[in-house]
Amino acid sequence: MVRSVTFLLLLVFSFAYRSWTQVALSETDLRIDFPQRFYDRNQLITENTYVYTDSAYIYFEQDLLNDGKDLSDYRKHKHGKWLEYFDKNWNSITDKEEMAYYSLTEYDVGTAKGSAFFFDKKDRLHHATLRHPPYGENTFEGFRVIWLDQNEQVKTIQYERFRDQLDLEYVNRTTYFSNGKIESYTLRDEEQSNYHIVEYDKEGKITYELIANNKEQYKVKYKRRGKVELRESREDGVSYKSKRVKGELKWKKEM
Repeated sequence: MVRSVTFLLLLVFSFAYRSWTQVALSETDLRIDFPQRFYDRNQLITENTYVYTDSAYIYFEQDLLNDGKDLSDYRKHKHGKWLEYFDKNWNSITDKEEMAYYSLTEYDVGTAKGSAFFFDKKDRLHHATLRHPPYGENTFEGFRVIWLDQNEQVKTIQYERFRDQLDLEYVNRTTYFSNGKIESYTLRDEEQSNYHIVEYDKEGKITYELIANNKEQYKVKYKRRGKVELRESREDGVSYKSKRVKGELKWKKEM
């Protein structure tokens, strides 16, 4: 399995964040760096090694065996660069001939370090994950998944929280057209009571928007390339319908 470095050059973009509903794909840092990290002169370099820990130290397997230690007395962790195989249902397997996908991941005592990359059996990049990714000016407490189509074009970027005891709904997903412009943005954050959905056309104009949070609630449909705005809103407990044409309010009435 030898990957071309050309793909890296096609997918490394400059990093910029403004508003999540306005970030084009060309302004997002996608750092697809597996050729540099997992290959040396087109040869795959993965060790698939483990380390072992107790309450205080990290040990290599051979050192414990040399000291006559029982490995079962220690916690076992993946460490270093790994090549792993999966079946069509993403179950981990060891038989390369049966694999439908494979991954390249670098572990630091059991925790993924940097981006992990997942490929189909034709060596096409399927998706990539990154723990604690940058999120605006902050760090997201979860991981980012970049999904690609069969042509290795970025289709969706999704943020997923680490599992926690609250177990509340959280969806943060941006989907892109093939030209790199945003197709849709969805945020559903049950913990913050924040819901935001935006849909765009291929020219970048908003065609639909829904917002529901503690301050405002409305949904808008845009027609004639955004010149006509049909809005349903809830203000001070009262539901309204309204119409604007080129920004001018034409009518507003209670529902």
